[in-house]
Parts: sequence; C-alpha cells; structure tokens
Amino acid sequence: MTPVIEDLYAALQPLLPGVLGLAILDRNGSVTAAAGAPLDEKVPASLSGQLGPDNPGPVTLPGPDGSQCRALWQVDPVRDEPLIAVLRYRADSAATAALDHLLGFALQTWCRDTNLNAELDSMAEELAARYEELNLAYGSEDKINQYEEGQAALRSLVRDSADYLAANLALLHIPRKKLCVYKRLDPNHGPDLNRLTTLTEERLVPFLFERRDSITVNHADDSLRADALPDIAEKFVACPLYTQQGTVEGALVVFADAGGQDFTNSDRNLLEVMARKAGKIIAANYDGLTGLFNRQALEYFLDLALRSARDKRITHCLLHLDLNRMRIINDTISHQRGDEVIQEAAQLLQDQIRESDIIARLEGAQFSILLENCPVERGEQIAYKLNETLSQINIEDRGNRFSMSASIGMLTVDHATENASAAIRSAEIASVAAKESGDGTVQVYSRDDHELTRRHEQMRWVAGLQTALRENRFELYCQRIEPLQQDGAPLHYEILMRLHDAEGRFVSPAEFIPAAERYQLMPAIDRWVVRHTLQALDAVHEQLAGLGVTWAINLSGQSLITADFLPFLLRTVQECRLAPRLVGFEITETVAIDDMSGAVRFINTIREQGHSFSLDDFGTGLSSFTYLKALPLDYLKIDGSFVKEILTDPIANVMVDSINDVGQAMGLRTIAEYVETAEICEALRAMGITYAQGYHIAKPRPLAEELADLLAGKILPIS
Repeated sequence: MTPVIEDLYAALQPLLPGVLGLAILDRNGSVTAAAGAPLDEKVPASLSGQLGPDNPGPVTLPGPDGSQCRALWQVDPVRDEPLIAVLRYRADSAATAALDHLLGFALQTWCRDTNLNAELDSMAEELAARYEELNLAYGSEDKINQYEEGQAALRSLVRDSADYLAANLALLHIPRKKLCVYKRLDPNHGPDLNRLTTLTEERLVPFLFERRDSITVNHADDSLRADALPDIAEKFVACPLYTQQGTVEGALVVFADAGGQDFTNSDRNLLEVMARKAGKIIAANYDGLTGLFNRQALEYFLDLALRSARDKRITHCLLHLDLNRMRIINDTISHQRGDEVIQEAAQLLQDQIRESDIIARLEGAQFSILLENCPVERGEQIAYKLNETLSQINIEDRGNRFSMSASIGMLTVDHATENASAAIRSAEIASVAAKESGDGTVQVYSRDDHELTRRHEQMRWVAGLQTALRENRFELYCQRIEPLQQDGAPLHYEILMRLHDAEGRFVSPAEFIPAAERYQLMPAIDRWVVRHTLQALDAVHEQLAGLGVTWAINLSGQSLITADFLPFLLRTVQECRLAPRLVGFEITETVAIDDMSGAVRFINTIREQGHSFSLDDFGTGLSSFTYLKALPLDYLKIDGSFVKEILTDPIANVMVDSINDVGQAMGLRTIAEYVETAEICEALRAMGITYAQGYHIAKPRPLAEELADLLAGKILPIS
C-alpha cells in the first residue's frame, strides 16, 4: 500500500509547511505504512496506553530530532480494526487549526483506499476463479465426431472435475450403458471404487431419478446421505445425467475428505454444467431411444475388431437384425407402440449377449451386434437364439396377437474384410435376403453369392442417389411420340431422366432404378421429376398453350402407395399454369395389377383434374382385358418386346394387332414402343396404331434442347 501513503504525504506537504513524515500504525503499534522521515521507535511506545476508544485523540508528543508528532486513533469501518495515524513535523513550523482535520482526512483516505484496493484484489481473485470455471465448463469441445474423441473428452471432463474441485475421486457412472469413467487425485486414497459403483447403481441413480436434482452432502448427519449413498463418510456432490427423453440414467459425483472444506453452491453449479457437457458427449455416441451404441460407435469397435482379425487372425461375427412387421405396428397401432417394441427388443438383445460383445441401433428397427472372437458356426447359433428371444415380444392389434421376429444377416469379420462401413453394408445385404426368405431366417453373407453381390452393388447406389437428389445431379430428357393416323391426334412426349455420376458421366436409369425401387427411393425421385418438369414447362406455358403437345410423366408403384404423394402431386400441378390437358402421367401394367383398387382411385383423382393417364408396358404382365376394362385410362402403350418383332414373328404381330383392336374398342388411343425402322412404322400405321415411339421417330434428348427447337418450329413430323 506504499503508493497510497506516499500520495497522502505528498498531498499534505503544501497544506502544512514543515511536514516531515506520515505513518499508519496498527493496533499493536507496528508501522503498517509510512512516507517521509521515519518515526523514532519511542513514538509508538509513547502512544501505548494513551489512545483508544476512550481517548481517540488527537495527542501531541515529542518526536526524534526535536520534531513534533501529532497522533489520532480511529477504527477502520470496514475491517473493524483500530488504526493510528501519526504526522511528524518540524517544531518551529506554524501549527494550524487544520492540523487535526488533515490528520483525520489522511486516516479516512487511507482506510478507504486500502479497503478499495483489498476489494479490487478480492474481485480480481474471484474473477480469476470464475474465469477458470468458465474455461473449464465451456472451453472444451463437446461436439464429438468420433467415438474415440468422445471417450477422451469424457476422461478429460472427469479429470478436470476432480482437479478443480480438489476431490479425492470424481466418478461418471451410467450403469445401463456399462459406462464408468473415474479419476483419483491420490491412487492410494479415497473410497472403495467397486463398492461405490455398486451403490451408485443401486441407490444413488434411483434416488436422483426420484429427486431430479443435484445434491450436496457435507455433514455426517445430512438427511440426504442415508438415502443417496449410505455408509460413505466422505463429502460429495452428485449431479444426475439425463437421457434424451429426460429420464435419469446415471450420475457425475465428486468426493472429498470428511475433514476437508465443504462443497459450495458454486462447486455444485460447476459440476451441473460438467454433467450437461457429459450428456452431450454421450449423446453423440449412443442411440437416444434405446441407450445402445449408435453407428458411429459401432464403426469404432469394428475398426478394432478388424485390426485384431488382421494382426492375430481372429474371427468375429457381425449380425444385422431388422425387426419384422414394424410398418404394420406403426401404421395400424401407433408409432409409440413401435418405439416401445424397439426398446423391448433392445433390452432383450442386450441381456442375451456377452459383456465383450457390442450392440448398436443403426436406424429404425435395425440393430447390429458384433460378436467378438466368435466362429461362424457359433455365430449362426447365437443368431437363431436371438430370434427365439425376440419372440417373447407379443403384439396385440384389435384382438389379434402375433410375436416379433427379425431377419438376420451375418458376416464373418476376418482379415479379408475391407473396412467397417463395408462390413455393415454386407451384413445389411444379407439381412435383406433373409427378410425375403421369410420370418426368422438367418442369411450368412458370402462373397461368392452372385445374388448378394448384385444387392451389394445396388446398395452402393443408395448413397449415390441420395447425394444426386441433394445436389440436383439428375437431368430431364424427353422422347417424341408421333401420331401415325391423320385424325388430329396431338404430338406427345414422354419425360425421361438421366443421372450425372460423381465424375460427371451420364448414367442410364436401367442402372440405378432397380436399386431405387429396392430401397424405397422412387417416391423421392418421382417428386424431383414432377417438380422440375412442371417448372420447365411452366416457364414457357404461353408458347406451349397453342401447340397442344402432351407431356407424359412416369410414376412408380411406390409413389402410388405413399400416403403423401398424391396430395403433393395435386398441389404441384395446380400451381403450374400449363393447361391440365397438356400434362399426363404413366404407370406400368404390373403396378396397376399389384393394387388395382388403389390404382383406380389414384387415376380417377388425377383425371378429375383434367390430366390424361397412360398404362405403360402392356403385355409384359398377366395381361387381362377384363382388368383393363376397369382402369380409367386415356392411352395404352404396347410393350416394345412385341412391337419390334411384328415383321418376323407372326405371334407378336397378332398380339400387337389384338391389343390395338381391344384398346381402341374401349376408347383408348394406342402407342407402340420400340419403333426402330421405317418398315415397322408402316406396319403399325396399317394396323391402325395411334402413335409410334422409338429411335426411328426420335432418340431421347435433353428437355431444354427439345423445348427450344419445338418453340422455334424446328420439330417436324418424320412421316
């Protein structure tokens, strides 16, 4: 505090000529601070017994070297401690009446400034402590991208909690997840960890579940101690760890010696922040619905398994389980019941596997189980046993009961396995094959199985198609369909599409449509085609209005049975300014047969809006003129496999002619596909076929190019 007393001394010198020094003494007479000439040791001794609450002064007494001293006693109002101010001055200087006031001012200023500095120091210390807490609580990263990062972050969080709170032990324990992370400041000191984890699972977590709040226990007789952690002598703070559904699944606890400092509210607040951070880290690696590992964590453990398979030639098994009948449960009972079934299945599966095995929920009703160090034969036995276990789940729906089962695919994880992602994909492919084989089937993946290899290739398309949809890497094409008769039939176009792959190359729909159909991506592709086709046509609707050209868009069977597709389609065409008669739609014969009543309802709804409808590929399925009569159609497209043979195969010729006759008798206009030569075109014209489509008429072109030529008058009939 030397600068304060020196400033006071400098301020007094002009006011009191001849001042020699200023000193502040404490209750014991010791000099606390001084400026100017020092006091003689006799001065404090002379003051002893003279000044106090009964006689605060001021008093005058002789100083060293013939000087005079003036002293004043006062109590520091903040610290409640007595202080004495001593002003030393020359004996020959003129003493003024202001001397005592100046002395009192000096003492008050000293008290104020010293206390202010003390408060500032305390505030600085407090701010430093709070900064350290904030840095501890919010400075570390809790957005985890990899399982290994998450585990390292949890270890760091528990260690920091122990270090900052000076705890003997910090423990993060989630029994259901078999997760236990701890840190001891002294490895040889603190509570018994095994006993503590048992008590945490049996007593503390249920207690926190009921209380739903953190607790601080500092004293032996604290009422919370007996309910939370009985027979633990240490002081502790316990914070609940919550699931994504808001239930308590574990605890973060710190312990300190019974004779140490009490935990404060600030300590508890800090630990609550750390518990929330731990929850975020854990959520990145675990499934929110079941508490099992997620795909990210599974891939980490699979990488470890692959390493051991290559280094030690150990064989593991990876099971992929897809619960059956989940769509029925979700659609006919409720999605809540579906979630409950998934949770029941997760618990049953977890109870059946070993501690060393890893179980994860990937998505929906799909689980993966990594059976470590497990031969193929044993893996199959376990797979069938798991299916038996799942049959314990009984489902009731309007008086009907059925049991749960899973389609299980199995992959041998060995030195030849490519990587974790490929392993999961292969097991999933085997699971799809098992589902097609019937309930309770286990399918072992084989690299020599051509069907599984084909499905593997289809699965590779899934991610590519999803990316293409996001990045708009599809391109619209169209193919012209020309009238063959002089009956005023308008020009037609069928909307087609192509895909640009990651390298920019064109990919034919024949390559990716089977994958899209198998993995339920067709509704998304159909939406893209409908939306972008109508946008392109709507942009030139005024020019197209006078041409009378009809544009036909293909729809998949998956779209017809998707509940929200028809509302989307109606909304989209209503937003388009193109006349409804100029926009048509196509479905294939097999789609119509699969759900006749649904197809009829769909077609009727579309035709009521003024749009036309075509039945494509007629003749490829179980063709029946009876069901054809039930369908409300405008156009009938004859499958090209018959059309291209009409000049060389009498049966093909008769079939095309018969289909045309029946179709036109029902008021339908017929379209022949695969018209590749002028001779076929003339034969079709002679039969009375209404339209022709094929390479002889026109090859598919980008829609933008065809539109430009059509509007410029460059498109002329070929016949």
